[in-house]
Amino acid sequence: MTRNARSRWWVKEKKKMMALVFITITMMLQFQIKACVETERMGLLQLKSYLENLIINAGEEDEGTPIYPEEESILKSWSHRKSDCCRWESVKCSDAIGGGHIVVLSLNEIMPYTDLDRPLNLSLLHSFPQLQTLEFSGNGFNYLFDLIHGHKSLDRLEKLRTLDFYKNRLNNSAIPFLSAARSLRTLVLSDNLLEGVLFPPNAGLINFRELEVLDLSSNNINDFQAGDGLRTIKLKTLDLSDNDFSDTARLKGLEHLVELNVLILADNQLNLTRSIEGK
Repeated sequence: MTRNARSRWWVKEKKKMMALVFITITMMLQFQIKACVETERMGLLQLKSYLENLIINAGEEDEGTPIYPEEESILKSWSHRKSDCCRWESVKCSDAIGGGHIVVLSLNEIMPYTDLDRPLNLSLLHSFPQLQTLEFSGNGFNYLFDLIHGHKSLDRLEKLRTLDFYKNRLNNSAIPFLSAARSLRTLVLSDNLLEGVLFPPNAGLINFRELEVLDLSSNNINDFQAGDGLRTIKLKTLDLSDNDFSDTARLKGLEHLVELNVLILADNQLNLTRSIEGK
């Protein structure tokens, strides 16, 4: 083999080797990206177990009649202890080499709605430190708790941006827990059991420094008090429709929301025409 022939052969072999290395690295990266973090997989299994126990307990309280057939177990894909939890239903992970963290949990209507006692243990969410979106709508939760961290529980989820509790049965006792989620951009509490004065002056709402969208529609709120401290928050959209407002004076606190662009007051008992004429 001449020197030129050997040179051409070596170039071809080198290209083959480089291609093989590239394919190998690509396959390794694909395997690693979005691979489930073990602690978060175990956290999901613990959360599922807790939710299933709520259903079982509710069935026992309801004269022994199961309210959810055993064969229709919730979150069926959450069962393989060695599978990639990033591929489980209602779960979305970040793209990260070496393990994708859970960033979205969409747990909407995973349990039959009930009027029986149904608490949510917030400490079960601490296994997901990178969580950005949490959806729990339509599950009938009536109160929040954390026996260790108390009202500060959600403060541990520093990346949380969206929290959706639409159509549950939360009352005003949930506000101190929710107020600890200081990183929130969107908070949905529509169709719950909130009532009266939801946020006393300079309390509760003032903690939501980054909040931009707040949906409080379909509750029984009749007073929106606020202090000067609200001038520092970034709220842009506020939905107060379908509540119990009957006097525009009870909305005076809104004047402190200097960045508010959208205010929805439909389906209240307000006489806005009289209010305008009286000015």
